[in-house]
Amino acid sequence: ASAAAADPMIAAERHCLHCFDVLSAHFAGREPPPPQFATGVECPLFVTWNRRPLSIRGHPQLRGCIGCLKPLPLTSLREYALNSALRDRRFAPMRASELPEMQCTVQLLGRFEPCGGCTDWTIGTHGVTISFVDAAGTHRSAVYLPDVMPEQGWDHWQALDSLVVKSGCAEPITDA
Repeated sequence: ASAAAADPMIAAERHCLHCFDVLSAHFAGREPPPPQFATGVECPLFVTWNRRPLSIRGHPQLRGCIGCLKPLPLTSLREYALNSALRDRRFAPMRASELPEMQCTVQLLGRFEPCGGCTDWTIGTHGVTISFVDAAGTHRSAVYLPDVMPEQGWDHWQALDSLVVKSGCAEPITDA
């Protein structure tokens, strides 16, 4: 058996197919079939929908991406498949007619480790999350999954600058 078949913490095709089943059932007004994978594990997860064909630059055309860094039961894929397709505030809700053009990615996140510095992570291998309090005392946070930096062509500093902006912070970025 493959590693994905043996390890429920590794996202596999069946997780993505379940997301398609959930969204298709939603549009048809029926209940989706039960998941065809072990649901007794918990992990942080993200569901991303991209439109095919890829953009001119060869990068996915993001249509929705929502997830959670808190460990959730894998049954939560149902909720996150719908949320990312229908409730990502950056996009209009997906329509049933778009479903044949979509590709789905499921990311089941595992180990989180602190960085030894701002560039102590590998682009394309590691995702990045930041959390800080701005000058007004507002808690800010943002996350990028591992594939975002290579897709955007960002180096470490460009990714961190973008994360600060993504967090909603409009202040100039400083060493602090």
